[in-house]
Amino acid sequence: MAKEEADDLDLGDEKSGKKKMIIIIAIVVVVLLGGGAAAYFLFFSGDESEEAVTEEAAAEEKAAAEDAEKGPLLYHDLKPVFVANLPGKPKLLQVGVNVRVRGDAMVEFLKHNDPMIRHHLLNLRMVSRSKSGRPKSPCRRRCSMN
Repeated sequence: MAKEEADDLDLGDEKSGKKKMIIIIAIVVVVLLGGGAAAYFLFFSGDESEEAVTEEAAAEEKAAAEDAEKGPLLYHDLKPVFVANLPGKPKLLQVGVNVRVRGDAMVEFLKHNDPMIRHHLLNLRMVSRSKSGRPKSPCRRRCSMN
């Protein structure tokens, strides 16, 4: 009789067995997909990165060769420093400018054109008002006319 009572009791072993099987299959599928994705990225993207590294190295060597042809880096100070009047609380603005060039010819060009360079740098500082009342730089005003 005890056997008959045990057979009559349905403990739900069949349903839980099916759920476990579905969960196990889902986990296996996810693991396989993850492993496949990892293998793809490891094996197929490695070739491209090696090519990119060699291309970058070649570009750096080419840039170094071009730099050697142009000459050494030279720094030229635009002296005296720029001094400009400002509206508002801080009354003066003092700015020192250093220019990095390659070659003595460019340094001589900068020395020869120093007044023009100063004029254009000071014009960049100036601010005018547009119709909307917002500050507008001279460069921006010239660009908007075109």
